[in-house]
Amino acid sequence: MSLDLAESRQAPSAMTQDQPAIEVRGITHRYQTGRGEVLALRDINLSVAPGRFVGLVGPSGCGKSSLLMMMAGLVRPSEGSVAVAGAPVTRPAPERLGVVFQEASLLPWRTALENVAFPLKLRGVPRAEREARAGQLLHLVGLKGFEHRHPHELSGGMKQRVAIARGFCQDPPVLLMDEPFAALDEQTRMTLGDELLRIWDRHRKTVVFVTHGLTEAVYLCDEVVVLSGRPGEVLARIEIDLPRPRTWEMMATEHFGRLREQIWSLIRRQA
Repeated sequence: MSLDLAESRQAPSAMTQDQPAIEVRGITHRYQTGRGEVLALRDINLSVAPGRFVGLVGPSGCGKSSLLMMMAGLVRPSEGSVAVAGAPVTRPAPERLGVVFQEASLLPWRTALENVAFPLKLRGVPRAEREARAGQLLHLVGLKGFEHRHPHELSGGMKQRVAIARGFCQDPPVLLMDEPFAALDEQTRMTLGDELLRIWDRHRKTVVFVTHGLTEAVYLCDEVVVLSGRPGEVLARIEIDLPRPRTWEMMATEHFGRLREQIWSLIRRQA
């Protein structure tokens, strides 16, 4: 394994630019409750090109997180399929799909370095190699000097930085993020959003990002997919044609406001 993280900016050899990084075909999902069957998602079709930063938004309960978990192989859909670089997703595959959850879910008895390196330990990567890579990633997310701190010694924002570093640790071509900043204050969310864009711009992995924050979605993404209320269906795909790199000043522009209003009007009708 090369420890030169700059190499990962190029698309992995298994994924070509004319092949979707993620392809969702005919996803329908039902689940049982005490009151009967619930239809959560209906006939979702979605193709994401390599290197794109795509947001998933929609009303609460529309199935955004469930869809992301199906992409990750953590939930099996009732109907339909998911493929990454043309290969079916039938189980978790961290070498192809990194996942960052809303909660950092760090192992409390392990240091920040050990938490980031843990996926590599499970794969049998030698200790020196995995710790070197984890150390590079912690430096990349702004946590140099905190390698040997335990989770209880870190702030909420720092824990999420560790979780993001862990998501990148196996250098997967696709990163799935389920409201990773939802529990943080606005200032920390904006700071971490900028950190995420900086890392993404360097490595250009494919990112699917679930959020309730419409400003966050417009600021981060190349495209925003809007889901309907339950059962979740694709209402629209909104191209975010703002230049990169993104700056906070863009949020005050008329064009930024129009994009946000376009997304909000679709969601508001569902409510």
